[in-house]
Amino acid sequence: MHLPSKNSFHDEFLQDDFSVDAFLQNYSGTYTLEGLRDALSLHLKSLESRMIDIVNSESDTILSLSSSLNGLDDKIDNLRSSLEQLKEEVMSVLRIIEYNLKTVKSLLDSKKNIHIEKRNYVNLIQAMLCCERVKRILESESYSKPLQSDILLRAVDQYLLQETHLEQCDQNLLTDIENKDIVNVKRLVYKNYTESFLDAFTKKNSEEILRILQIGVFLRNQKDTEQLIRQKIVSPKLNDLINEKAFTQKGLVKLYESISKFVSDELELILNLTSDSNNGIEGYNFFINSVWVDIEEKLRINLSSIFAPGNPSVFQNRFIQTMNFFTTLNNKWATNNETIFQHTSYEVHMKRWNLPVYFQICFNDIVLPYERILVEDNLTKMYTEKSTDNNFKLLATSSALRSINRCLEPDIYIPQIVHKFWKLVLQIISRYNTWVTSQLTLYTNIKIEDDSSAFEEKMKFLTYLQYDIKLLSMKINDINKTIFPEPILNIVTQNLESCSGMLLKKLAEVETIISTCLSAQSIFALKQVSNIPRLYRKTNRSVPTEPAPYVYKVLETPQTFVKNYQNLFHKPTFELILTNIYEKITNEYVNVVDEILTQVRKTEDSLRRLKKVRQSQTSDSGIVGDDQKIRIQLQLDVKYFCEEVRKNSSNVNLSPLINLVKDTN
Repeated sequence: MHLPSKNSFHDEFLQDDFSVDAFLQNYSGTYTLEGLRDALSLHLKSLESRMIDIVNSESDTILSLSSSLNGLDDKIDNLRSSLEQLKEEVMSVLRIIEYNLKTVKSLLDSKKNIHIEKRNYVNLIQAMLCCERVKRILESESYSKPLQSDILLRAVDQYLLQETHLEQCDQNLLTDIENKDIVNVKRLVYKNYTESFLDAFTKKNSEEILRILQIGVFLRNQKDTEQLIRQKIVSPKLNDLINEKAFTQKGLVKLYESISKFVSDELELILNLTSDSNNGIEGYNFFINSVWVDIEEKLRINLSSIFAPGNPSVFQNRFIQTMNFFTTLNNKWATNNETIFQHTSYEVHMKRWNLPVYFQICFNDIVLPYERILVEDNLTKMYTEKSTDNNFKLLATSSALRSINRCLEPDIYIPQIVHKFWKLVLQIISRYNTWVTSQLTLYTNIKIEDDSSAFEEKMKFLTYLQYDIKLLSMKINDINKTIFPEPILNIVTQNLESCSGMLLKKLAEVETIISTCLSAQSIFALKQVSNIPRLYRKTNRSVPTEPAPYVYKVLETPQTFVKNYQNLFHKPTFELILTNIYEKITNEYVNVVDEILTQVRKTEDSLRRLKKVRQSQTSDSGIVGDDQKIRIQLQLDVKYFCEEVRKNSSNVNLSPLINLVKDTN
């Protein structure tokens, strides 16, 4: 057995994660325990030999090191005492430094407090001096009241300087008298500012107004100035203009015109000044915060009767007039920064109109009559009068388009709820599509009835239905799209195209049902072809010269259809339907004739085998046999059928039928 090398033992023993169990597990599977023990014994002897060699070679170095360590403890003790002495000296210096730092910090804090106190008193003195100057200016009898803008500006400059000094000093240093003086000065400044502004506004002095508004910017008094205009100028006038009495006397349009006139006449100057960004008077918005909010409040409180939705027509008219008034005001006076329609008061105002209730009333007025027509199951009551608009044949279709147009009529439609009205339009179209589906379910499997008038009535309905669907699919694409806002115009167009496509699918279904029903009615008459052999066999009837009556019956249904309803179809569509009808009839006709001719041939073969002698005696007699009469009758019938079919449709393949009866002699 090959034992592991010594070097492999050496490497494993020096590993940091050496484990006896892992070592034994690693080698026990390969070597016996006795062999492993022998290998380890050899490795131990090798280590002992190497250790002896190292001791012998390094003995001089070891002896030298041991001799140099003599007296080391004494040296360490001497060094420890020196270090402890040095430590004590360093700690003493540290304590001195800390004491001096505390002393210096205390002196600096004291000096800082003195500086702050000095600054407070300086600012307080300067503030009170400014306060006195403001009082002298504002209470001086040498200046006429209200103050001119230049005098007011001097007072405001001193007042702002006073406020700056007060901000930089401790307010607790002020005495009660000083506090009272400061409050009085502030009241005087704003009182004189108000008086000067109202005086300049009354006199329409644009230069004075501009300067005073600039002073208002210095005072950061924009909001108070806006409220001043609202309370002193706008609100009193609007109380006279917006009330139930004025509404009753003038009407809503005239009332709105009077408001617009007031804004233009009285407020145009200040609105134009504040709208010009080059005037250096930022932060003012008199139109929104002074004019608009008060107009909205007065309409909502003083003129609450306009919001009543009881009469939808009146309600809609008032709402449109109001929105037009708002739009006119906004377009003329609003800035790009803020408009009427972005202000929170506009949302409050819109809630007062209660548009959901108005829409529900309109919904009922539009949908209920439409739904009553759709649920009518009496066929005779489904047709329109000849004098009705839109040329529709069915009341359901006429009512559908009328309901769609009503949703978009100017006296009903409201742009603010365009999504609701447009959804209703789509619901009306979808409901019509569902109604068409239900009607097609009734007529998909029309029974072939003996009562031709009932069948004719059903065909009339189906024909009118396809005509109406085709016409409606075109007319819904022609509805007025100019009333829709630009962002949703593409969506509206896509919806209409989708609805038109949905109706055209139903149109194809109707045309298929018409073709199926008409062909089935004619095919039903083809059953009489089977009676031809019975009519001629052993009846001694003369040779036929005219088509059989069933042929007229077969052709009667499509010919009546052509005569009565051709003008209700597009020519290509009508030709396609006729071709489909005649193709189905012809195919069935081929099957029936082929079956009869097969029976005739079988009969002839049977008779020929049973009566060979008689057949040979009569073969040269020149008498036409019964089977030959049957063939002649079929030839006459097919010839007449094909001639009549070609008159109405040139695309029908009649060759199989013609070839079937050709050369049957």
